[in-house]
Amino acid sequence: MKSIPPFFSPTEVIMIDDDRLLLNAWKIKLRPLYINLKSFDNPFKALQHIKESTLNQDNNLNLNTIHHQLYSSDRFNQISTIIVDYDMPGMNGLEVCRQITAPHIQKIMLTGAATYELAVSAFNEGIIHQFIQKDDPEAFTKIEVSIVKAQERYFELKSHDFTNQLYAEHPETEVLKDPIFVDFFENLVQEKQVSEYYLLDTMGSFLFLSDSGNPSALFVFNEETLE
Repeated sequence: MKSIPPFFSPTEVIMIDDDRLLLNAWKIKLRPLYINLKSFDNPFKALQHIKESTLNQDNNLNLNTIHHQLYSSDRFNQISTIIVDYDMPGMNGLEVCRQITAPHIQKIMLTGAATYELAVSAFNEGIIHQFIQKDDPEAFTKIEVSIVKAQERYFELKSHDFTNQLYAEHPETEVLKDPIFVDFFENLVQEKQVSEYYLLDTMGSFLFLSDSGNPSALFVFNEETLE
């Protein structure tokens, strides 16, 4: 069952490939997405960056302070997705993915025809979450879709315990997984070009920010409050 996470903001997406021209093409193609894109042509430098970025991350969530995250520029440095080429000198993509153990990070490997079976095996073992063949004519489109889904998955995993606690202590919060409300919310976010949002109360009210930083809000009331 799909649900709305209690908060969402653009995340950092890491792309690793020894082909600098391809990395530049990715930057241009993926520019419309709400992401903080960083690229590396050296897998060792990428791993060092990931290690430093995921060190001492604070996962303590509180309904009264969730929206305080919007005052921190560090919120855009949360790594949700790694997209890595398999065939690289010094360290292949599978070796890179083996070293990334942060549970919230979704790992996507780009493969060639010769490494297809190896990618299937890595997926079945849970080393990677997805693989995309580089020669696929729809590769860029699949990468875009994968990033969007990976961001959703990132916040779903990060807020899992907090959300379950909300449901247990405040049953009205289950509006966040009501299919009608979820559909309404997603359409509103798309219509208003919302790039980040934060839950304000247990009724399902949210603070919105557009990609240009303009604030707005959705307020939800029960019948008793309205009367």
